[in-house]
Amino acid sequence: MMCARCLIIIDCHLNFWRLLALARWGRMKALSVVKWVFLMVGAVLVAIGALSYKKSSDFLAEAISTEGTIIAFARLPSTGAIKPVVQFLDKEGATVEFTSPDSVNDKYNPIGKRIEVVYSPADPQGARIKSFISRWRIALPMMLTGSPFLLTGIGMVLVGRLKIRKINHLRQQGQVVQANYQSVDVNHSFSINGRHPYLIVCQWLNPTTRVLHRLESDNIWFDPTPYISSDKIKVFIDRQNPKKYHVDLSFLPESAD
Repeated sequence: MMCARCLIIIDCHLNFWRLLALARWGRMKALSVVKWVFLMVGAVLVAIGALSYKKSSDFLAEAISTEGTIIAFARLPSTGAIKPVVQFLDKEGATVEFTSPDSVNDKYNPIGKRIEVVYSPADPQGARIKSFISRWRIALPMMLTGSPFLLTGIGMVLVGRLKIRKINHLRQQGQVVQANYQSVDVNHSFSINGRHPYLIVCQWLNPTTRVLHRLESDNIWFDPTPYISSDKIKVFIDRQNPKKYHVDLSFLPESAD
């Protein structure tokens, strides 16, 4: 049941991503929001998992371990899951009966089987079967679901910041060249909701090495062709490594869409 909830969470947030891409906020704004949504969703799910694990660990640290016996099975009408009904004697000698929150396979855990039980002296009715599942039942699915969201969000934030740092460095320390405008191409390797961005393509001949470099701009979410009035495009190039560059797009208007 917990895995089904995880799948529902993933589906909901993937649908949210699609909705953001459809929204009239502009594609780059949608991507900007998506990275923070992924980061927050991942952080929340991982935090829930960590808190659940801590709660289980704290319970086990003070719990008393004893043996219990499976005396019956309870089947949940909603899911059909089989929950064992366990009976044990607490430290005072009183008989305690509880239904485990964890499902078991009754083929391998028949009635009469002796199993290890842990319980809090303050609340014997809250006893559990001591097992890997009882400790990780909530923590593991939440962490496994949240980690990809969290790592994706962190990655998107880091990539964005590194890109901004690179552009600023090239603007301040790079060599400014006037590259020859070649064309406006569609970037078929990337899309949002079926829409592909545009690229401004230029060429620059390195006067020292006589190597001709093809230079591509960042993604542009509208056709920039009508706004290109010159056959020269300003490009900032790393003085030591021409493969590091930034095509200046400051002459383009901002998209209102």
